Amino acid sequence: MLELSLRKIKITMELISLLQLKGCKKNEIKSEIEKILETLGLAHKIKAQSKTLSGGMKRKLSVGIALIGGSKVNNYMYSDIF
Repeated sequence: MLELSLRKIKITMELISLLQLKGCKKNEIKSEIEKILETLGLAHKIKAQSKTLSGGMKRKLSVGIALIGGSKVNNYMYSDIF
């Protein structure tokens, strides 16, 4: 897991980097980031630095990072998170 608390970059930059590594098309990156953050309930933190997120928000972001690029997870495993 990434140690998000040491990051000084905005969470959007973190997600852009990871989406590019996973091969996401350039014209789809913005909508993917918005979708991820909206799903996680972090849309209001779109311009925040990772180090400013609370512990729970960092965990949510870690789940979002794990799901980048079409990774799948069984809903029953995380139904109590959201």
